[in-house]
Amino acid sequence: MRVVACVTLRGIAVDSTLVGTEFTKWDSITIKHITTDSVLYDNQKDLSTLRFPLTVDTTMNSYAMTWRGQTDTLYIRYTNTMQYVSMACGCIVYHTIDSVWAKQVWMDSVSIINSTVENHEQENIKIHSTVAQ
Repeated sequence: MRVVACVTLRGIAVDSTLVGTEFTKWDSITIKHITTDSVLYDNQKDLSTLRFPLTVDTTMNSYAMTWRGQTDTLYIRYTNTMQYVSMACGCIVYHTIDSVWAKQVWMDSVSIINSTVENHEQENIKIHSTVAQ
């Protein structure tokens, strides 16, 4: 059993008069887990939070994130900690995020909000982007 990293998306849409409006709902996002070659989100709509699985047999994962026809890559480096739960459940793997970065094609910045990945609900990483309307 394992937990996943929670990634939130925050954007600023800038109009022709250079007035920015924050948006938190994103449309048409496709995300591929490069490390495992699996598609996590396929042209998903109305997203503000993403769930990214972190593999237990490595300490770095990468994700190809396509939005508005541009693909950016998010990298997450972390450590794994196995914790015994019970005979029936076995172990659960927790992660501690050490660093995050992106190629910065459409992502302006990526930041760690909470480095300890221990449940599906807490925010761990935030992605920021500014786009023209």
